[in-house]
Amino acid sequence: MLAQPQEPVRARIPRAETIPHCPFCSNDEILVVLYESESVRVFPDIRPITGGHFLIATSTHYQSMEDQEPINYWRVRVIQQEVARRVRAGFGGVASSYEHGRSAICRFHAADRGDTHAHVHVLPTRIDVFERSQTAERSDSRPAPRQLQGTDRYIYQNLDHRGDSWGWRPRSVPRHFLRMALQAGLEEQGKPFISLGAPHTDHVATVQHNAATYCEHRDTSSRVITVDGPTPELRSACAIELARAWGAEVIDEPMLLRRVGSGVDPGDEARLRERLRELGRAMDQGSPSGTLDGDRSGLARGGAAVLAEPRAEAREPVLAELGWLREAVQELVQQRAEARPIVMTGSPTAGHEIQLWFGSQGPELDRRVRFDAEHLEPREAALVALEALRARTT
Repeated sequence: MLAQPQEPVRARIPRAETIPHCPFCSNDEILVVLYESESVRVFPDIRPITGGHFLIATSTHYQSMEDQEPINYWRVRVIQQEVARRVRAGFGGVASSYEHGRSAICRFHAADRGDTHAHVHVLPTRIDVFERSQTAERSDSRPAPRQLQGTDRYIYQNLDHRGDSWGWRPRSVPRHFLRMALQAGLEEQGKPFISLGAPHTDHVATVQHNAATYCEHRDTSSRVITVDGPTPELRSACAIELARAWGAEVIDEPMLLRRVGSGVDPGDEARLRERLRELGRAMDQGSPSGTLDGDRSGLARGGAAVLAEPRAEAREPVLAELGWLREAVQELVQQRAEARPIVMTGSPTAGHEIQLWFGSQGPELDRRVRFDAEHLEPREAALVALEALRARTT
């Protein structure tokens, strides 16, 4: 279980709005809630198309995922990655995510009262619904808000690690288009599906199985989380808050590399390996050796982490490129993690992306959770990272 953060970060999050007759606001059509926070909820679809069919809905009543503030948008996306991980683990090795954005209908066979509520479907499929959508425009990068203005509905999909895509057209996407497209795709592939008209007991049994399987695949084994990000401030802000919630120690990987390589020619492998052995002995004796603790770091104004280490040496980028050296340092960290969980601040990333790596087991892509921090303050980025950790372990 996660410990409560000692000093929880805070950011402006809209108070949850509820809309009369909306099933996702009232919970009157949700049988089991598997994960819930102030921004998002996860639950099995009450009328699943197939085993492993889950929904992610916003806690606040937004029309679509694209209508949210950046912090809430990325909190949903990190949850989506976690749900997809569990679907892959429990239902056949693939998982794709879909949204019928601003679909205007959240309840089957109901009048269009405008009770639109943002939600994403995650299923064990690899069906390209754009092939059936007749979209006039399509983008493989997140469209600017103006691109979606003037269209009341759009389609979003992420096909099993193949990246996000959006499609839209001037006319409305048909009601219930997404369910019809997925059901038709499963039928063409010769895979079983559950129709809307199936007996209620079939739906309930599948919901119960989905919920049990989801819970079986929470991650309680990871002892190390690595935070890669565009700047030291963002990496450290996320790492410190994750450590507070997890009861973990924060270790800065670049600091360890500097300690090993200080005054050593990067080409002198024998000397570097001797330094590694010295580092290992120091860590066995409890030396901080690159630890960010209360005396050496803190959250300054705006949430930026303050590092007490001196400016990086010119040879640091060269050291970071030595794959064997990084692997050896990470192995030392894994050994230290046997006594206490560790959050490690890792390497710079391209653009504005933050990547969280959980442990060292399993497929590489299922170890990673990523989000874009371009429009997030350090404290907001820390909240998104914290959402990912809680979802992973709940």
